[in-house]
Amino acid sequence: MTRDDSPGPRPGRPLPDARPGDTGAHRGSGTAPDGGSAYEMSPRMRAAARAAYAMRVDPAVVAGVSADSVETPATGIRAAALLDEAPRYVTFHAEGVTIDLEITPRAERCDVVGRVAPPGPTTVQVRHLRATTGHTVDAYGTFIARDVPRGPISLVLHRPEDPPVATDWLSV
Repeated sequence: MTRDDSPGPRPGRPLPDARPGDTGAHRGSGTAPDGGSAYEMSPRMRAAARAAYAMRVDPAVVAGVSADSVETPATGIRAAALLDEAPRYVTFHAEGVTIDLEITPRAERCDVVGRVAPPGPTTVQVRHLRATTGHTVDAYGTFIARDVPRGPISLVLHRPEDPPVATDWLSV
């Protein structure tokens, strides 16, 4: 199949879910099919987007989730109600670094215990909607962040002579 013969959207070619006569020309132009703006959003959504953009770390390496106990079904005879209060285990991975977290919920807050591998001189920032807190990683690669508000969090690792490593945002 040549590039021009491949299935999928192409300029001037109707999209699979398009209405008759819709060539998709308005997509990417900032104009909706009815002539309005395709990028209209509520003031609250706009404020959240600006806040998220302001918290970016350039030129950070992004560590993605490689394991999450929420996505792994529980085994055994534990009651589902107990799982809401059980610790959550999450692993992030980027080239050359692994971050393991144990997140323990406590009412409106949680404790985050982490381990960075390989260990070494590192500081960790825990970012959430209300603030960013700094934590020192010990010689074994561990750190503790207590009383982190529930909601979205992200971590940023700072290691000497390496670019920062930022985790994906995670809802806790």
